[in-house]
Amino acid sequence: MGILNLFSRQKSTASSPPLPKGSMTVDANGHILTTTLPHAFPQEEMRRISGVVLSAFVRARESQLIVNEMRVEFPSLRLTARALREGAIIFIEPKGPTIS
Repeated sequence: MGILNLFSRQKSTASSPPLPKGSMTVDANGHILTTTLPHAFPQEEMRRISGVVLSAFVRARESQLIVNEMRVEFPSLRLTARALREGAIIFIEPKGPTIS
């Protein structure tokens, strides 16, 4: 029976972490004011995401474009950001499987 074990799939002991779900509010300087994201979600990633979002809103404003909301969809994650008077609110959620 030992030979059959060579060809069977090994179960991985390390599972991938769950995708984050929650929101964060940031001020115009990129400081995180509130968040409902899990504690396991790295602060550095939150800062990177908020920096990119705020930069996009500033560039749109400088180009005289009215952008109040943006949505970015990755294969397994959806990011929605809404401009506030002095900052932004950013929603992060996993995407479920699509049914055709």
